[in-house]
Amino acid sequence: MERKNGWLIRLQVYLALLLGVVSAFASSEPEQLKHLERSFSVHASLAALPQNGSWDTNFPSLDSPNENQIHNAARLLTQDYNANRLYLIYQKEIPLVEAERVFQMWRTACPSEIELVPALMLNGGSTNQPELFSPVEIRRLSEFFKHEVNPNRIAVFCSHRSNEVALSALQTNFGTGLIRLGLQPSDKLQAPFIGAVAQTWSAFCSGQSNEELQGDASGLEALRKWIDARNEQPTPVVWSLGIVGCNLSRSANHTVPVHDDPERNAVVASGRNATVISELLQRTGRGTFGGFSADLQALQLSSGVVSHDGSGYSFYEMLKRGQLYVGYYARPFLEIVNAYGSLRAGKAPQAGQ
Repeated sequence: MERKNGWLIRLQVYLALLLGVVSAFASSEPEQLKHLERSFSVHASLAALPQNGSWDTNFPSLDSPNENQIHNAARLLTQDYNANRLYLIYQKEIPLVEAERVFQMWRTACPSEIELVPALMLNGGSTNQPELFSPVEIRRLSEFFKHEVNPNRIAVFCSHRSNEVALSALQTNFGTGLIRLGLQPSDKLQAPFIGAVAQTWSAFCSGQSNEELQGDASGLEALRKWIDARNEQPTPVVWSLGIVGCNLSRSANHTVPVHDDPERNAVVASGRNATVISELLQRTGRGTFGGFSADLQALQLSSGVVSHDGSGYSFYEMLKRGQLYVGYYARPFLEIVNAYGSLRAGKAPQAGQ
């Protein structure tokens, strides 16, 4: 009995010490919580791209937003939706001259304390597709962004190996200010990047209920393994939250979740973001955790189909009109907005928000 009690005491001490390590952010001071990243990735052009538009390289003629539309979007994203950083995506969907004008309007519309990070889509949907921007265009954009938008940081969607020329050109102007978007869970963050937004999408798509998420090896268990692996790396990483889920009609027959059809992409289960946020705040270590991000381009694509909100009430259209989004994917989106609001106030988000 004495040996058994000794073992239990040692286990309790170990768990207490472990909890003290992994709950670094759950018990953080308000100022630390306030300064965690609360970001959205959104097209600077607010353009209604085709349904597969996140990877297109050949666009029809698209209208650029006007000053009032950008002002409306900036107000909603930074005030009502509580963001402190915006990744403004550009994938050559509008001409470079127009893009430069649009980015200048975003900088004017956003308060100075909101960080705007230009985010370039360097390739189309696969690494064997040609790069979207020529070396001359990359240099031009790099100079423009540094002087007009953000002198310190720029972000890219890239496959790294196939984008060495573009990354080298960007590094010339931004030095150690390169951020990688869409970092896969198993990928290590390597030079020249000094930060990243890590994907958690496959964990969000695990099971249709939160009970299934917690019991599925590809759900919460996988997320914990990813967090533990990131804790071993010195570079801080921001973690993505989920609004648009997977195509459940196909995922049942696939070993990995399928996210390929805006008409069938499900709404992320209620409370799932709260579970993931809680797990991240409890488990991530200091110096390795930068905050949270949410992908609004996926929300735009899936909200725009007729069976959901329709093109006239898609997420970007609501932003341009300055109207709060209350559509098909509103529930998980507002969960993120409420969590951002808590962090903005220096409070840890509570379950059920």
